[in-house]
Amino acid sequence: MILPKVDPNPIDDLLSRQQEDPYTEQMYTVEVFTKEEIDKEVARRHIFGTTGMMPDIYDQGTHFVI
Repeated sequence: MILPKVDPNPIDDLLSRQQEDPYTEQMYTVEVFTKEEIDKEVARRHIFGTTGMMPDIYDQGTHFVI
């Protein structure tokens, strides 16, 4: 409901790992695919501002890996 386009399996995985060991910080890789019309610098800054992580950019600026 809150994240309608997100696969619930990684969320379930995260929550179960946090319950098993609440003091370990979990790390995941997130990939975002965009259209060519998206300004890659604006997207890069938005991703950094949201996650605190600088994304790697591939495929002429249409594939971001965080």
